[in-house]
Amino acid sequence: MCRVPVPVTKCSFSESLDWVGGQGVAEYLADCVSLAWSVVGQESGGEEVTRSGVAGLDNITWTESMLDLLRRPPLVAEVRVDGVEVGEGGEVEHMVGEVMMVDVKLHNQLLEPVCDCVLTVRLQQDSVGRGVVGAGSAGAPGGGTQLGGEILPGEKVEHSTKLLPLCPGVFKLVVSSQVKFRGKPHAWRLAPVLVTVRI
Repeated sequence: MCRVPVPVTKCSFSESLDWVGGQGVAEYLADCVSLAWSVVGQESGGEEVTRSGVAGLDNITWTESMLDLLRRPPLVAEVRVDGVEVGEGGEVEHMVGEVMMVDVKLHNQLLEPVCDCVLTVRLQQDSVGRGVVGAGSAGAPGGGTQLGGEILPGEKVEHSTKLLPLCPGVFKLVVSSQVKFRGKPHAWRLAPVLVTVRI
């Protein structure tokens, strides 16, 4: 068996909220994905045979966490580490004992306001295969930070925090957020930034 990742453009957040119980996802994916396949094999006589077809993504039971993978987040995030913009899944290097300045800007590109935005920024280090939050690091603030009551369409909010790596190693800078939109809570996490801490 072979697993092949298939990149899919995420659907806008407000449109994807109509995907109650996964309805509408099949149509969306059918418009985005066409999985044509072919396998070359041999028959018993040694003759080479090619089999081909088209795979569908029907009959999948979609959970809310699976649907979140296909949604764009309600707020677009911009992350800067020590004044340099870092894309999702990017990499940075830092020195042990030096303060790391992390600036996060969230931009509401929806046509409706969101409220009760909470932002969490932390360094996470793997320890024997288990993610240990804050191991070998200190920071302020420790938990989620409330960013204001209501963020209007087109409005931006910013937050800065300082993190202090206390030991060398490979860390993940994890930025997660939650908001209320149309009266319901929604949470998401950016692809972590890889931070290599050196002596």
